[in-house]
Amino acid sequence: MGWEVHAIAAFAGHHSTESTLRYIHLSGRDLADKLSRGMEQIHSWRVQMLTDTIGQVAK
Repeated sequence: MGWEVHAIAAFAGHHSTESTLRYIHLSGRDLADKLSRGMEQIHSWRVQMLTDTIGQVAK
């Protein structure tokens, strides 16, 4: 698809390209699903952090 392995590793948050190479065989759909699940976790974490912060300020 024209992506460099290092760029994919950085985008995926991998510390080494060896981790990326383990998953590179997955289809684009598999990778998109994995990214989506990761983003959902990040979003949930951010919402929780904001809720906690707002709750502390309101006290």
